[in-house]
Amino acid sequence: MKNNNTDYTYPLKYDEREIESAAIQIAEIARSIRPRPPMVNIGKFAACKFCGQLISVSDNIANSWESENDAIEYATTHCECQEAKAYTDEKNRRERAMRIRESDLIQAKNAIYAQFGPESDTDWPMSEEICETLLDMATKVYDGKIKGLTIKFNSRTKAIICKNSKDKLLIDRKESDNSRIEIG
Repeated sequence: MKNNNTDYTYPLKYDEREIESAAIQIAEIARSIRPRPPMVNIGKFAACKFCGQLISVSDNIANSWESENDAIEYATTHCECQEAKAYTDEKNRRERAMRIRESDLIQAKNAIYAQFGPESDTDWPMSEEICETLLDMATKVYDGKIKGLTIKFNSRTKAIICKNSKDKLLIDRKESDNSRIEIG
C-alpha cells in the first residue's frame, strides 16, 4: 500500500535492530489512513471527596487552584450528595462564626480602649499594655476558656469581663466612690 505523502509500503520490512523506526512508520501510516478527529476542549473536572462525582469546571476557576486539594474542595462544595451538602453547611457555619468572632473582638477592643485606654475620659486611664492584657482576657472569655474575671487596678477601679445569659461578651468598668475607714 502506497500513501500519497510517504513512500511507505505495507507490510513494512524491518530489522529488529530498527524496531523504533518501524513503529514510527506504522504510526504515520495509521494516521494517514484514519486521521485523529480534532480534540474538543471539554474543560476540566474535579471529584467530590465523598462520592467521587465529577464536577465540570471552567478553565478560569481551574486556573485559580494552587493544588489538587483546591480542586477536591471545589468539587465537594458543589456536589449534590448528602455528605457534601452536610460538609458544605458545616464549613459555611464555621466561616460565618469566624467572621462574627472577628467582628465581636474588634468591638471588644474598641470598648476596652474607650473605657480604659489612655485616651478614655476617666480619672484613671490605663496604659496600652493593660488594655492589650484586657483584650487578651476578653478573647479568652469570648472563646469560653475563662468563665469571667474581675481585675482590680486600685482601691476604686476594677474591670469585669464576662458573658451574659445571651452569650454576649460584657466589658464593664466599675468606679467605686465608697470610702471606708477602719478604726481600732
